[in-house]
Amino acid sequence: MLNNYKGLIRMNLQLLAEDDGAVGGESVNSTEESKNAEESKTYTQEELNKLLQSEGDKRVTSALKKAKAEWEKEQEEKISEAERLAKMTADERAKAEAEKKTQALIEENERYKKANLELQAKNNLKDQGLDESFSSFLLGVDAESTNDNIKNFKGAFDKAVEAEVNERLKGKSPSASTGISTITKDDIMKIEDKQARLKAITENQHLFE
Repeated sequence: MLNNYKGLIRMNLQLLAEDDGAVGGESVNSTEESKNAEESKTYTQEELNKLLQSEGDKRVTSALKKAKAEWEKEQEEKISEAERLAKMTADERAKAEAEKKTQALIEENERYKKANLELQAKNNLKDQGLDESFSSFLLGVDAESTNDNIKNFKGAFDKAVEAEVNERLKGKSPSASTGISTITKDDIMKIEDKQARLKAITENQHLFE
């Protein structure tokens, strides 16, 4: 971050020097000397702290504006919903409220099912001797598909381990052990084919640590 501020300081000094050069009646040599003098100016720790504080204040202000905008949007949505309900008959309002509660229950149930499914996946991975952190990547639509994903992952993992052991026995360093990869975690998660994705995860475990 300090380097960014130094760059900002140099840019501002350059602009000041250019402004000085635009004043009539001064020679080119005088302008250059003034420019060099400005660029060579050093800043005290106190001045740098003020610059840092200023940048920090800007970030806080930006965060507050964002939070305010989100709050205002939420309030507008509540007002809009209240106005919509106010135009309804008693029966329509009761029906709308019932539908809203039903939707909330459905969403809550989905969250519970997902959390429970992930817990089961973690236990399964632990039993298989695999890292629990892979659970979120191996979740399926239900327990059966999740277990299938873990099974396939385990198979690919075991093959990768076997291949690495064989490479070591040959006296060669496996490419994965170098920590150098041209693929990223996001690239792997974008792979549509399930088997290919699991294989890529296994071969690049260092990206998920």
